[in-house]
Amino acid sequence: MNKLLSIFIMGSEVRQFVHSGLFSLMGENNWSITIMAKIIDSDFGAQIPETIDLIPMLPVKIPFLANEMSIILDKAFNIQRVRQGSSTWQYGRKTAKNWRQALLQKLETILANGMSLSNFCMKVAGTLENYLYKNSDRTAWRKYFSNNPTDAILVNVPRQNYWNPMLITAHEMGIKTYLVYHTAKDIVANGRLNHAYNGIGVWNTGMKQALLDQNPWVNPESVKVVGCGHFDCVGRMDWLPDESEFRDQIGAKPDSLLIIYPTAGPGIVPQEERYIEFVVKAASAFEDRLGKSVQIVFRMNPMDSRDILHDYLKQTYPQHIVLRPDWVDIRKNNWTYAKKSDPVLYNALLNYSNLCITIPSTVTLDAALAGIPVINLGIEVPGEQPLAGSIRAFWDVDFNKNVRESGAARYVTNQNELEEALINYLQNKYLDADKRSELINREVDGITAGRSSLLSLHMIESN
Repeated sequence: MNKLLSIFIMGSEVRQFVHSGLFSLMGENNWSITIMAKIIDSDFGAQIPETIDLIPMLPVKIPFLANEMSIILDKAFNIQRVRQGSSTWQYGRKTAKNWRQALLQKLETILANGMSLSNFCMKVAGTLENYLYKNSDRTAWRKYFSNNPTDAILVNVPRQNYWNPMLITAHEMGIKTYLVYHTAKDIVANGRLNHAYNGIGVWNTGMKQALLDQNPWVNPESVKVVGCGHFDCVGRMDWLPDESEFRDQIGAKPDSLLIIYPTAGPGIVPQEERYIEFVVKAASAFEDRLGKSVQIVFRMNPMDSRDILHDYLKQTYPQHIVLRPDWVDIRKNNWTYAKKSDPVLYNALLNYSNLCITIPSTVTLDAALAGIPVINLGIEVPGEQPLAGSIRAFWDVDFNKNVRESGAARYVTNQNELEEALINYLQNKYLDADKRSELINREVDGITAGRSSLLSLHMIESN
């Protein structure tokens, strides 16, 4: 029996590896699976099959100098990309809490700028980074692998400083390592690799090329196009409840036209109600013409546990529906994941909705796989701007290129454009279906829902 260790450090692994069916397939193929998770509690245990062993993450201390070298290298890497004309992306900005942190950040930036001017310096710094991690205290990992024979390790984000010592130890002990990307954004936001994985699963051919362009030392044969298990939870006909049962569950009218509006994460789009107001106005403008009521289903961002937007929407728009996803979100530990009930409900919501309206995001691909049209908001408003700098920036970022070029989402910049796109899509749900198919071909090389887990398994078993 082959033995797999999977590190769950973010929580996104739950949907991608468990709910998608990957681990079930591995179990059927005689794999014994151990999950090493950041947090193990009753909620988490309820998501995991009883055949899988759950253990806490090892308490490993990351050496300061090694961590700093990684930070500086990442900054230098991104500075080089900007200089070369590529766009970059960050998940959040690190704010200094005191003058010492501010001074350290300034020093990191100065060193990164200097380092970015020389590929030789970058190479030397990379060698030093590896040396620092290799010479850190790796006793805990050596002991674990000695006591728990392991054939393969699986992760879904390219780098975490926590597991750099683990990957080095695994390499030394002949344990194979695999990375199956959870998000295409990591090619932009976390593009620098520092470990030679035995197998790397990417969404599409373009993503593979971008990965190799940024990390030319990576063996191209180790990189396989597998789509993303995240999308194996979309378009699932076997998960669908009866439509009347679904409508009762969310409180929708029996024959209303449904528009799904997924809200942005906290801090990503401040005061998002300013943008939502345009959508509500557009939705109500055509009810008489359509002869049906139009209900917007606001799906709160899984990582937004605040009451402010949720309560505002419920109180301001009682004719519409506000849903909180069934997620565990322990923000202080950067630990979030969907309970099984959530992808089941989300799958039904996409299936029974007529239209999706959203700030540009990967939700566009969810909707395309579910067969519904998408409108991306690009209406600029005064006041505090989104994290990206503007609404337009979400549309222009590199990882949204396939959406732009395929035309799979209608990008609207004013109320008239929004209303025109909305009425056209509500009258014909299949409008632009060919463009959405093109997006699926571009984003996941045409890999339909349900096949990514199987392709990931083939990669792990063949490399």
